[in-house]
Amino acid sequence: MNGLVSCDSVDAMTLGLPSTSAVSAERARLTKESFYSHTAMSTSVRRHFVDDVDTFTMLAVLREAETGIAAGQHVHEIDVLGLDQSGARIPSEVMEHIARTRDAGSTQMSRILFVCVHDSNVALAVYRNANMKEGLAEGHLYIADQLAFSKHGLRLAGANLEEVWDSICSQVILDTW
Repeated sequence: MNGLVSCDSVDAMTLGLPSTSAVSAERARLTKESFYSHTAMSTSVRRHFVDDVDTFTMLAVLREAETGIAAGQHVHEIDVLGLDQSGARIPSEVMEHIARTRDAGSTQMSRILFVCVHDSNVALAVYRNANMKEGLAEGHLYIADQLAFSKHGLRLAGANLEEVWDSICSQVILDTW
């Protein structure tokens, strides 16, 4: 698909997402500074931004306008963010910082599916917020087995984006591809 961006060999279509959700190349590249310039963080986390990630790429945006799936009560958008890793180590500190910062300051009611790419290895990650009803006393970052995803694409299951988010989390956390 011409004009659409990828993170290494991964793009919206290889993830199993609708082509209408793919972000154009002009809008996709995000600077590291855009993630940490206006947030408080430790020196250690800042070092992970610098050392562990080469580039950030917005691969897709899942909203009602792009997918035809209605917004949920708490989730109006799911962003698919590619992280081109500098090395084999998955940058969990970076993803957790982005997710926590975005969750705390966001009025968009959005969630992030992280796509970590290094060489031909792809790992998906999600951050689940604290939810006492679900027994989560604090938020947690979950990272899918790199081999499990390569056999299947993501399924967007649900009547609204909140249910789709829960489905994506289930696929990543519970390996229910």
